[in-house]
Amino acid sequence: MSDRYGLGIENPDGYSPLSQLGSRFIADGPGVEAVEAREAQAARDAWAARVSNQARPLGGREEGLLTEYPDLGLIPRSPMDFALLALGGPFSRAAKIGALALGGLLESTEEAQAGKLPRFGWIDRARKMGYADDVFYRGELSGTVPTEFRKGAHFSRWKEYADDIARKGGATDATEYRLKLDRTLSDGQNLTAAQYGRLVKAAQSVDPKLAKDLAEIIAPEGQGHAWIMNLARSNPDAVVTNGAAFVRQAIERSRAPEKIFKRAGFDALDSGRDVRKLTGDGIRQVSAEFDPAKARSRNTLASIFGLGSVPIAEAVHPHPNPD
Repeated sequence: MSDRYGLGIENPDGYSPLSQLGSRFIADGPGVEAVEAREAQAARDAWAARVSNQARPLGGREEGLLTEYPDLGLIPRSPMDFALLALGGPFSRAAKIGALALGGLLESTEEAQAGKLPRFGWIDRARKMGYADDVFYRGELSGTVPTEFRKGAHFSRWKEYADDIARKGGATDATEYRLKLDRTLSDGQNLTAAQYGRLVKAAQSVDPKLAKDLAEIIAPEGQGHAWIMNLARSNPDAVVTNGAAFVRQAIERSRAPEKIFKRAGFDALDSGRDVRKLTGDGIRQVSAEFDPAKARSRNTLASIFGLGSVPIAEAVHPHPNPD
């Protein structure tokens, strides 16, 4: 192999073509200060570690990232790719920071022109859409990550637990999610009279005995259901329980627990380690767009890839010949 383009490659057969392009771009090229070289290499290593295990669309690289093997001479394709190359050059810190900022700006402009929301800022968009900051994980025994959970699903705050399930399905890691928890019955919350009244009323239509038992736990002896309903109307914000775990557990032992929870206005149950979503609403993978225009969509990716259900192993390691 010869240096046909005159790039000054010292050893064309060496391991790292990008690292041999000379002093204009590469941290370990001739004449570059050792400290700058170490900082640049650390930046490249950190970026490679960040993206090496991310799932990518079928058939290729994720747009705007130097993926998996940044030292093997991948052709830069986006403004951010060129900005990342600048990290390895003999430039001042200000120049490197400026390159990254310009790369991010140009890339976000390209995305906007293509009708897509920029990736950066997704956390703020998620918060404005009502998604909690809590990180949740889910592993799939089937080996397939759904893009919709029509009947809801369980999600865990404990990554190791979810990873163990994911490995049984053929993946190395669980999928990360964000959830809307604004209509959640949490074991740790103290229920108000209004909330408790809704649960008793919902239980009355499904399991009258359960409704009677729930009312008698709170109401003075002999007053029961009517007393709870009156309190819910007259003083809805009055706190009537110390925690809600016993209420959740009592309802879950009934004939139709999901119907009771939903009729009472709850769409999720939080037991501490895990959250069970009762519907497919308010579930997003972290790689989702978090587009307010798609807030009502149940697609966990908000139509970013449009792939439907994707086998985990193929999503993480795309088939070399997708045709």
